[in-house]
Amino acid sequence: MELISEFQKASESHPEDAGAFFNLGSAHFVEGNLAEAEEALNKALELDADHVDAHYYLGLVRAARGDVGGARKHFDAVVDASPHPMLKRLAAGRAEKFAS
Repeated sequence: MELISEFQKASESHPEDAGAFFNLGSAHFVEGNLAEAEEALNKALELDADHVDAHYYLGLVRAARGDVGGARKHFDAVVDASPHPMLKRLAAGRAEKFAS
């Protein structure tokens, strides 16, 4: 919880920093706060639509909420845009689970 508080302060101090909102959202996800995670991650993507880590975590959030289409959309975005081979493989594996 202390980490969330620190990330909250960082996002308030740097409201145009997608990374600050990604950190806040991923911390909320780890703590099981899905609504807060989704809000912060959406803000990260609003600031940087190509933030592949935010897409990945939003995929996890949507999957946890049972939103198959939303999860697949974000995992596919990671596969399409990530420069990181490992993250691409992880996202592709998760996207496959949601294939029709």
